Amino acid sequence: MNKKTIIVLTLLLSLVSFNFSSTFFITAEPAAVYAQSGGGGGGGRGQGVEADSDAASVAVETVESFRGDFTDEITVTAKAEAKKEVKITSDIRDFITSVNYQLGDEVEKNDLLIELDTSDSELDILEAEAALKSAEADLEEALNGPLKAEIAQQEARVKEAESELKLQQENYQRQKELYADEYISKQELEQAANKLTAAESSYISAEKSLELLKAGARKEQIKKLESQKLRAELNLKRAVKNQNDRKIKTPISGIVSYLNAQAGEKITADTTAIITDISQIELTAYISELYINDLEKGETIKAYFNSIDQEFEGEIIGISPRTAEARNTFPVKMQIDNPEKVIKAGMNAAVSLITARANDVVIISQDALLEENGENYIYIIKDSTAKRRSVKVFLENEDHAVISSGLEEGEKAAAVGKENLRDGIKVTTAAGGEQ
Repeated sequence: MNKKTIIVLTLLLSLVSFNFSSTFFITAEPAAVYAQSGGGGGGGRGQGVEADSDAASVAVETVESFRGDFTDEITVTAKAEAKKEVKITSDIRDFITSVNYQLGDEVEKNDLLIELDTSDSELDILEAEAALKSAEADLEEALNGPLKAEIAQQEARVKEAESELKLQQENYQRQKELYADEYISKQELEQAANKLTAAESSYISAEKSLELLKAGARKEQIKKLESQKLRAELNLKRAVKNQNDRKIKTPISGIVSYLNAQAGEKITADTTAIITDISQIELTAYISELYINDLEKGETIKAYFNSIDQEFEGEIIGISPRTAEARNTFPVKMQIDNPEKVIKAGMNAAVSLITARANDVVIISQDALLEENGENYIYIIKDSTAKRRSVKVFLENEDHAVISSGLEEGEKAAAVGKENLRDGIKVTTAAGGEQ
């Protein structure tokens, strides 16, 4: 067989094969196509469709309504801060003699953290104590009155002054007679008169001193001495305070989170230490105006910390009535206990806040709800029959809905396969049916 003959035969076979294939597809019956509505339990709220009237029954899964407490929540981000944190500074500029704790150490309230040099303050206390004792002695003497010996001494001075006065009176009388007889000069008479005057003054002064001594100190003197004693007491208190201020103690229990002190150095005006108490943590979240009026002080919150993979319960302790600066949201303060101190200041938390609550209500899964023309309905399954029923939704969240009318506790409604139902259709209940 030559080459030309082979080519012709090949072409003929190709044409026969093509005609045979075309004839097969043209004469073949079209394949039947069946469409089936989805019956998954994804929870989407769809619309029911009319099922085939010839179908014997429709397979569904049901959920049961129940009575309980319902909440709806939002989740926000909040930063953890220590509820208590105190900065420590000192007004005294002196040398540090000892530092008793280091960064990260736990301390109790009134623990001695830092000590300053006390040599000068100790001398100040001794001087103030001595001044106070002197003031107390002066006041006591004034209040108790003079001793008997002092009165006796003054009485003796009065007698001496009285004797001197009589002597000068007699002398003046003689000098006066001599002057009248012109035996002495006028100057000599004046000298005698001056001596008499001096004797009279001395006697009067001695008498008054005796009277005052017997009467005791005057009220004005006592008040003055009392003021001196009070000033001495205040000076001693200042000296003691200055001494105590050189012993810097922790104002709260907590952890030393900052320390700027070293023995031998002079303390500065800057912050010396910071004590942080993280046994309680404060969280601050910023809430939209859409939800701020749904929150209540004292409401329970849940805070999840991804960094430590732990969740904590707490409560709302404050809701601001005004938006934060540079924000269009409202600050909300929350508090949680941190007994193990695993939460550190600065950690971020995802906080769940309750925005709606209803107690002792009828609840059903969102998987059972259908919607038509803006109204909700469900299919109640009873005696293997689906019964359409309108319901009113009072509250809802992603998983459940609160039904205010149209549903009783314990009734079962179609969930998976609900879109394939119509009123009165027979159903076959499959296994499942969670709430």
